[in-house]
Amino acid sequence: MDERVKQFIKLYNIKLDKWGRLILYKAVTSDFNPWSSSHDAIFRWEKEMVQALGKKKPYKPGTLVRCSRYDTNIKVSCSSGLHAGTFSCATAFCTSYLSKDTAQIIEVRVRPEDVVCVPQQALHQWVPSESQKIRCRALYVEKVVPRKEYQE
Repeated sequence: MDERVKQFIKLYNIKLDKWGRLILYKAVTSDFNPWSSSHDAIFRWEKEMVQALGKKKPYKPGTLVRCSRYDTNIKVSCSSGLHAGTFSCATAFCTSYLSKDTAQIIEVRVRPEDVVCVPQQALHQWVPSESQKIRCRALYVEKVVPRKEYQE
């Protein structure tokens, strides 16, 4: 396992499932699509990638999502690739960028070898929640997190 992945796991007490996959989280729309904004090229790219695969609900539980274009530069926090992070990261993203009515958090599983980047910023102990994330080339959508776990 890559040393930076080990550091990320230790710093945020990331749990592993019985197959050794990281248990992480992601904020998505209520119809299981990636969030996107007209001014944000990274999320637009993710949405275009998913549409090119012909998936209408790419982050539906039971789905393996893959991408072939990703950035391995550790100096860049947000870039191309599939993003997943701590529960705090997904919650912060959900409340900061998505409305309560159109957002949900999903639990995803990521094989350590599919992690393509642990940004430098993510390995700082006092980093903001929204930066507690990794980029990967594949993730498996395990389940939807019940709203009562992250909304008041």
